[in-house]
Amino acid sequence: MDVGAAGIAIQSSYSKEAWEEMDTLVAYRDAAAQARLDGYAMSENEVIQGVTSLAVPIEQPGQAPAALAVVFATSTVDSYQPVIEALKLSAGRISQKLAH
Repeated sequence: MDVGAAGIAIQSSYSKEAWEEMDTLVAYRDAAAQARLDGYAMSENEVIQGVTSLAVPIEQPGQAPAALAVVFATSTVDSYQPVIEALKLSAGRISQKLAH
């Protein structure tokens, strides 16, 4: 939970207060607070140099949070926005499927 976009996206499913109440021993990241606002998380060079990850939370009311992520060589993508939009759309579809 403390490294990478997927962990940030999962953490962003919680408020800082709710996260701290769970006593996970993992600090609530500033990036998770930003991801709550943006609706996605990003990690560049955090896990592997030259690699970027984008992730969005998958909403599952009453279930443990999950995330959908893509990982790619940073130099291969000119604009992250189309990837973010596709992730959000896909996560929404997954959430709908899980609800039924």
